[in-house]
Amino acid sequence: MTVNAPAFADGTVEGDRALALKMYDDAARLEFAERNAIWDDSLGVLAKKNKGPGQSWQSIDHAETPEAEEHQGGVEMTGQDYATDENVITRDPFIVVHQNVREDIVNTAHWDQFGPLAINNGRRVKEKLSRRAMIMAVLAAREPAKTKNGLTIHQGGVVVERTAASLAAAYPVTVQGAQDVRRDLNQTLRIREERNQPPGGICFIPPYVKEVLLQDLTIFDRNFQPPSLPNNLLRNVVGMISDCLIVVQNQLPSTLKDESNETNSKYRGDFTTTTGLPAALILTPAMEGKAAVGAMIHQGGAFRPYMHYDETKNVTFMKGESQVSLGINWAPAAAVIQIAA
Repeated sequence: MTVNAPAFADGTVEGDRALALKMYDDAARLEFAERNAIWDDSLGVLAKKNKGPGQSWQSIDHAETPEAEEHQGGVEMTGQDYATDENVITRDPFIVVHQNVREDIVNTAHWDQFGPLAINNGRRVKEKLSRRAMIMAVLAAREPAKTKNGLTIHQGGVVVERTAASLAAAYPVTVQGAQDVRRDLNQTLRIREERNQPPGGICFIPPYVKEVLLQDLTIFDRNFQPPSLPNNLLRNVVGMISDCLIVVQNQLPSTLKDESNETNSKYRGDFTTTTGLPAALILTPAMEGKAAVGAMIHQGGAFRPYMHYDETKNVTFMKGESQVSLGINWAPAAAVIQIAA
């Protein structure tokens, strides 16, 4: 994507600055929207709510009531037990990327100053939100069962572990490694179906696991799939396995991709092999049930670019920001395959 924003030389009319603002706005928004898999509405793996004033978003969970029972006429029905509980997503601070671009540099530079920064700002905010959403989804999969008044609210998320010192040791780039990935995925899906989750789902995998799966040529065999299915060996595409839509995503949390350096503790977690290194994350689309992760979108939308010229400093201030608060919405909609030493 190339954006040729006009330079602000002396005598530039305000109309040119307005045009630059529009170009920056468009470039930043387009970059935020592109390749933002977990935020993509077509996948529908997040429960999104546009939130006005207020500190939190509450969603209600209902426990499974006791089984239907026989009743003899004349006997008083005293009412069976029931229970409800709530999930609370608390408001997060803004996340922002920002720059002050000096006027003298704009006037003397031989390259576009604003276009690359617009793309950078959209991309960096997108990466932060995607990484946070992945972290929250893994934490949802790890959430234990929840009970109240002796009734089960839910059975928790699903965790399937493979014992190994690393991802490469668990799933080597061999046919056996690919078959082990598929075996663990099938086990995960069986457990989900036993808990009355819809079959299949959206499966996020890192690029390494895709490389492993490419070793199993049976997933490309036309005897087992119609031509419309998306697996394509010549194009290195793994699109569907075991009724799961496969999405390659480089934002799964690991030792290098957690948010432990933040003050916001809800985005912290141990994603090493000490507790569990995620190798695959399976989520139920919201249109087929309740989404695992809720996203509370505050006033201004999921992403807001902004740019203005400051006459007092002779700089153009640019920023891209978001105020989206994430939290666990329904743990049973999440499952993780992880490696633990």
